[in-house]
Amino acid sequence: MLLDLMPENYLWINQRIASQKGIKFADMVEVSSKIGKIQIKAYPTEKIGPNNLFCIHGFGASSQELTLGFNNGAADNTIIEDIIEPVFGSAAMHETIVEIRKV
Repeated sequence: MLLDLMPENYLWINQRIASQKGIKFADMVEVSSKIGKIQIKAYPTEKIGPNNLFCIHGFGASSQELTLGFNNGAADNTIIEDIIEPVFGSAAMHETIVEIRKV
């Protein structure tokens, strides 16, 4: 049912930052971190802050058995670093620093 609402994941990027980088809606961009990189279509919007990026989790699966996610968008887990929050010991998934460029 969720795929009916969003059949592919896009990378949400702040509209002003996207304009500075020459990125328009549906342009392919590369997002890279210390551990990997992904390519994904851009969704410039003012609905996200200038120092943040967002994409839906669960797309871009590398397993062909995951038929709805295989080669559909990008897998965010490819770029998320394994950072453990020191007080609670939980994963700090929203702390990954990335670079973005138009492909």
